[in-house]
Amino acid sequence: MLVDLERKAERRKAGFIDGFTEAGRSPILGLMSDYLGDMKLGGRSERHRKDTERLLRIVIRECGFETLASLHATKLDKFLARLTSSARTKNTHRQAILGFANWCVRKGHLEFNPLGD
Repeated sequence: MLVDLERKAERRKAGFIDGFTEAGRSPILGLMSDYLGDMKLGGRSERHRKDTERLLRIVIRECGFETLASLHATKLDKFLARLTSSARTKNTHRQAILGFANWCVRKGHLEFNPLGD
């Protein structure tokens, strides 16, 4: 196993493996946990973190986002269109997943935010 990890690291350094492609296969729920941990370190309140987690779980489940590679603006737009809630509620769901995707860009898991601004 160690040999495999060393081989991957060498291939990545040589440019044969795209780090973003590998990160794209990462389970999104594991990264979400890291995101929430960073929110805690950043001083976000427990209530805010729990609300964000609840919203992210809804969006991830309803859009079928299993990995970073499965993040697509079209899926998000279709989910938001199906919501019968107010514009404010739709925007709250949208902001939760956009914040997560922007964090993934900052942490180097994504090259760009595939969900837009």
